Amino acid sequence: VFVLEVENDGLSVATGVVLTSTLPSELTNRVIASSLAITDTGYTPAYVWQVQDLASGMAGVVVVTSTLDANLDTEGVLTITSQIAMSVSDNHPADNSLDVAFEVNIAPTLTATQQSAVEGTVYSGTLATFSDPGVEDTHTAVVDWGDDSPSEAAAVDQGAGQVTGSHAYADNGVFTVTVTVTDSDGGVGEVEFQAAVSNAA
Repeated sequence: VFVLEVENDGLSVATGVVLTSTLPSELTNRVIASSLAITDTGYTPAYVWQVQDLASGMAGVVVVTSTLDANLDTEGVLTITSQIAMSVSDNHPADNSLDVAFEVNIAPTLTATQQSAVEGTVYSGTLATFSDPGVEDTHTAVVDWGDDSPSEAAAVDQGAGQVTGSHAYADNGVFTVTVTVTDSDGGVGEVEFQAAVSNAA
């Protein structure tokens, strides 16, 4: 959600008010709402709105709601740029532009490695692999073994993108194992798989 606040703090009526806002193409499904009467001029790629005349002291907001493109596969900084202009003299031109930058983080994507084990015997190996477009991110991992034992930290090979762990199941059966990887920007990825545990000979 991006909110533009517009206010006429001058003594005379502000006429010919034009508000321009350029949003990154990565922001989709846009919905525009405004407490002021605005008319979209149709200019692209920026939004260019003709705003109603503003009496002295009159204020309002334009609210842009959008979602991040679900197919985005690159992290980085996105910037929204906005300007306002009017046909009358402006006493505060320095307040007429605004740039808002925000960081885009993409959560890690995990792929499970199916496992089998023998009850009472410690299994040790790779539980999952992961990828993350954030090349500077570091990662931590937690594994829930699915047998009511406490979740525990798993080892992470940052370079290889692998999560490893070890565990001994007290009984045979099929258990749902959950591996969760969190990157240093707070992105969380998760994967589940079935671990088949056989009876000891």
